[in-house]
Amino acid sequence: MSFYIETIKVIHLKCERCGKSDSYTGLRTAKDARSYGWGISKDYKKCYCPDCAPKYRNVGMAYGGVCSWR
Repeated sequence: MSFYIETIKVIHLKCERCGKSDSYTGLRTAKDARSYGWGISKDYKKCYCPDCAPKYRNVGMAYGGVCSWR
């Protein structure tokens, strides 16, 4: 008889702007959370929920992007 133990990785995300938190199982990395609409910063230290993420996406000022520091 043989068996194996599979560990399921749980990723906890908390929005930096509104504080909404959510947990996802089965995701390999925080990058995979982007498929659920979460915005992840380039340095992977900040994340934003699907409601707040569009305000922090970098689409460039020439294309009508939102400047979050003004």
